[in-house]
Amino acid sequence: MTTTSGTDSEQEDPCELLGQHRIEEFNAYRAAGKPCRVAGKDLHAMDLRKVDVGGVDFSDCRLDRANLCGLDMRSCVLEGATLRDALIERTYFPEGLDAAEIELSLNYGTRLRMRR
Repeated sequence: MTTTSGTDSEQEDPCELLGQHRIEEFNAYRAAGKPCRVAGKDLHAMDLRKVDVGGVDFSDCRLDRANLCGLDMRSCVLEGATLRDALIERTYFPEGLDAAEIELSLNYGTRLRMRR
């Protein structure tokens, strides 16, 4: 079967680009308005500082030891994600996420629970 490079890139899951550390390509997919649900992915120990995270569903993601410094995650879904030993300096979190929840997840790896 013959495929073109355009078809190949259309078939590629933009969410898999994060796991391959292809941040610029991931951001390009997002800028093109393509949906991306990262839910349940293992993103531990990744440097996500340059990722366009606006509106991304990180529910049930493993973000342990990830570098989230300076990210604006206010529009992200973080229900069930874990943050054990993540770097979070200057990071905005969703309004429904208590500081105690963040601290528990950072220290003990508990899953984040959003206020309802």
